[in-house]
Amino acid sequence: MIQTDAPINPGNSGGPLANALGEVVGREQLDLHELGGSVGIGFAIPIERALRVADELRRFGKVRRAGWGSNVAGAEDLRGWKQAGGLRVTQVAPGGPAGRAGVAAGDVLVSARGPAVAHLPRLEAVMLDTGPGDTLTVSFRHAGEGRSARLAVTDFRPRSRRR
Repeated sequence: MIQTDAPINPGNSGGPLANALGEVVGREQLDLHELGGSVGIGFAIPIERALRVADELRRFGKVRRAGWGSNVAGAEDLRGWKQAGGLRVTQVAPGGPAGRAGVAAGDVLVSARGPAVAHLPRLEAVMLDTGPGDTLTVSFRHAGEGRSARLAVTDFRPRSRRR
């Protein structure tokens, strides 16, 4: 998200966020407010992400989510992220992209697409900007040894929940 001081009032979210040159850099999404009024702290979706979503809708009629065939520890491991210097891999799908690349449960994901993934929101941002069919370069530590791999990202399909 892009933080902005542009007021985003009820009814005008979704509008363009422009820079000083008049270039659209984002799509206004939400603001933090008290008692229904804007306090001047707004958030916009980066335009590249909005364009990717629009392209997905045009081409496939839905937004496909990128999956790399593994899970990492979530917010419950907040202290662990800092101590480990990355995100601890908790699960790897057999035969999935991460598994084929040699990633295993217990490994520590250090970077994805270049930048460090020192916390879960950073990895989520990388995955939002990655589409099925893209290649994702990751660095990770396996048994204390640094490794890197290129993963062929797939279409993430969550398992249906039985009731």
